[in-house]
Amino acid sequence: MRYLAPAAAFLLALTLMVPAHAQVEEVPPDAVPAPPPGTYQPGPPPPGAYQPGPPPAAPAPPPIRLTRYSRYRTSWYIGFALGGGGGWASDDTSSTKSEGGVSLTLLRVGWVARPWMLLGFEASAWRHDGDPYWVQFNHYDLMATFFPIHDNGFLLKGGLGAGVAVIGDQDTSIGHIEGRTDAGLDLRLGVGYEWQLLSAFNLGVECAYSLTAYEEGRTHDATVQLTFTWY
Repeated sequence: MRYLAPAAAFLLALTLMVPAHAQVEEVPPDAVPAPPPGTYQPGPPPPGAYQPGPPPAAPAPPPIRLTRYSRYRTSWYIGFALGGGGGWASDDTSSTKSEGGVSLTLLRVGWVARPWMLLGFEASAWRHDGDPYWVQFNHYDLMATFFPIHDNGFLLKGGLGAGVAVIGDQDTSIGHIEGRTDAGLDLRLGVGYEWQLLSAFNLGVECAYSLTAYEEGRTHDATVQLTFTWY
């Protein structure tokens, strides 16, 4: 027993000399622990196996087709026309013989509502000089003109307004006054074609028919005119 006490003291001193902390092995953060045996591990698909590809691309939007019109027929227009044709009068029972004469559109002016539609005013006249009287049919109409074919010069027109028929004597000597004037409701229709010669100028040809109804009869004139129009 006398040797046991010194041995115990010697062991206790050795124990106190050992470092108190334990050494821990550091594991890299990207290290993945191995799975336990028997765990399923997905591998590469076998040759020929179906593999989904990338999703299909979205279909391209359809192309946008913009309606194109020429640089003319914008904002407003103004012009005149010259030509000729025939005129006659009628009532419920009879009709006079058609007489040739000159035709003049003094003013064509209006607004371009659409590139294919014009709204405006026209003042025109047909005149026949005979012996001993001259006859003149005047027309003052609100007109609508349509270009039914896309960006083309073909046109259709129609309008309503007032018509005035004037019959006068060729004798213009002082103190000699003979004649007659009648007013009525006027209808005017036309068809034609325009060619663009300059950036804002069109030259055209137009066939028109006018009917004016009076209290005691009607007057008619059918004309062909060369038109001059600025847009």
